[in-house]
Amino acid sequence: MKRPPRRPDCGGETGAARSTSASPGRPEYCGDAVGPGVHPESRIGALPPRKLSELIDQAREYSFDFLRWKREFVLKKHYQVHTKTICPRDGQRLQYRKQLGRAQRRAFWCAACQRLYE
Repeated sequence: MKRPPRRPDCGGETGAARSTSASPGRPEYCGDAVGPGVHPESRIGALPPRKLSELIDQAREYSFDFLRWKREFVLKKHYQVHTKTICPRDGQRLQYRKQLGRAQRRAFWCAACQRLYE
């Protein structure tokens, strides 16, 4: 599958996990370009269609970046909130949950930057 062209407003390396969340338990990737992030405990069905579409696009883009960084052995250099304690956007203390979702993964998020959709 061919990778889509990178959006000019989303630099990847300077975005924000970005994510998550691009996947459950990961803060949203490049959240600054699309507005407030999505809290990792948000339910997919509660997301507005536009936000869900943005999240899917970001997850796909992040997957290509993640694979490239992993192959180049520079993945840790691109961590934005994983294992960090302070939010890079607003300086607030990050929240942490040891086991989240079906996969029971660790999750780091900012309660001020990431909205919980219920």
